[in-house]
Amino acid sequence: VFDADGRNWTFNLSSSYTQTGGSLTGVRNAFNGAADLSFSATTVTGQDISLEGNTLSVSADATLTTDARGHAANAGVAAGGASTNGGGGGHGGRGGNGRNASNAGGFNDSTLLPNDFGGGGGSGLRSSGGRGGGRILAALAGLCEIDGVLSSNGAQGGDNSNGALGGGGAGGTIRIKCDTFAGVGLLRANGARGGQDATIGGNQGPVTSAYQEE
Repeated sequence: VFDADGRNWTFNLSSSYTQTGGSLTGVRNAFNGAADLSFSATTVTGQDISLEGNTLSVSADATLTTDARGHAANAGVAAGGASTNGGGGGHGGRGGNGRNASNAGGFNDSTLLPNDFGGGGGSGLRSSGGRGGGRILAALAGLCEIDGVLSSNGAQGGDNSNGALGGGGAGGTIRIKCDTFAGVGLLRANGARGGQDATIGGNQGPVTSAYQEE
């Protein structure tokens, strides 16, 4: 559909919207309005994906991802500290400390209404920290059915055979509000490991859903 990383895409919709095949890549991808949203055999990639409408359907062959598009290394309120071995980024909890250090990124954000990106991992002397995960927010009046993948993972710290490694980035945010939630898909916001051979992983990001069934 579109492939223009570095741009923002906003779709103001008043009727049904179906994206089948192709891909959409941007910094912020926003789908606004009262439409029924459907994604099939496609990938939507961005730092921030916002979905507002009546219903949402993500088929088993579709992926919405903000992996490794959150806070950069050493960035964010909950970033891991830079040191000989960098600390893991924090978000929904603390990251991991760098080897022989106390420099983990701390807890940041709400557990019920998360909204932030994952904290970046702290850089080591010989490799950079990993980026945190981005953000996926969905607010639907009716059914939200996820059979595909919604992903906001952090990125691992850089490897170096000589040690002094970067910490892993924290997972980002996935927040869903709807009337009815269904599907057998995958929601993930995992923190990543630090550079190879270092025990400095990032923390998971929060995944929350609020729904009401009659």
